[in-house]
Amino acid sequence: MHVSKTRSNFPNLAVQGALVKSGRNLTANTASGIKVVQQALLARTAVFKIDTTIVVTAALDYASVKLCDLPTGQAYVIGARANLVASGTGTGFVLSAVDVAVGSVAASNVALTSTMADVLAKIDAVTVTGLVQGSSAVPVALSGTTPDLFLNVSVALTADGTVRLVGTLEVTYLDLGNPAV
Repeated sequence: MHVSKTRSNFPNLAVQGALVKSGRNLTANTASGIKVVQQALLARTAVFKIDTTIVVTAALDYASVKLCDLPTGQAYVIGARANLVASGTGTGFVLSAVDVAVGSVAASNVALTSTMADVLAKIDAVTVTGLVQGSSAVPVALSGTTPDLFLNVSVALTADGTVRLVGTLEVTYLDLGNPAV
């Protein structure tokens, strides 16, 4: 395999002479029986209008709510943006102790790391207003028969309580389709 760059810095890819240079595009060497099929992948943005109350048990101090199933196959999340307001109830509830993340798995500990926060890293609530704002431009590839998105929260409580989140969450992704098809 040979890779070269054109003057416009777009790579041309030649595989055993099958493709030839044609400006910024690849042109099939039809004499070799090669055809080029192109598909445009358009980014999709899922906008979630959120008004949910999540029950958090004091024994765990974390909880989740499933947001959606992404399309079966492979999805490539480009980024996410949250604009939420948090409030809550429960003995020992402290607004500034609320953490929120979006991940491909439900929360399993209070740290909200790894795949619990692979779409949108953990965000701390603002002490006075409860504002939870953040964005992520770190791409993540999700695959499987049912790739899911979860809204995860953690908060230290001394008795069972709730965390209420109101606002919007936007997740921009590419649907790469099912590689098995």
